[in-house]
Amino acid sequence: MSFVGRVSNPSGLTMESQRGPNYSAGRKEKKSMPLEKGKSKKVISANISEMVHSGYPQKQAVAASLSTARKSGAKIPKHGKISDIRHKDHR
Repeated sequence: MSFVGRVSNPSGLTMESQRGPNYSAGRKEKKSMPLEKGKSKKVISANISEMVHSGYPQKQAVAASLSTARKSGAKIPKHGKISDIRHKDHR
């Protein structure tokens, strides 16, 4: 015996209305303040630690912080450029 369609429940409400409008199906939403604008090491470090404490992975926090610093005018090479420079010396 198989049931096709929605499973009825005693209250007659859909699952969404039972859970409420702010139900996120068990997912934790990461909330953090906007990153500070700036290109100094102090600002970049503060942005990284803020994101890590908010629950982001460290690699993602570093990438976002360096991206923000680049937009502020910091002269930071794009991802992978440093390793390319180091490998050129050994060729």
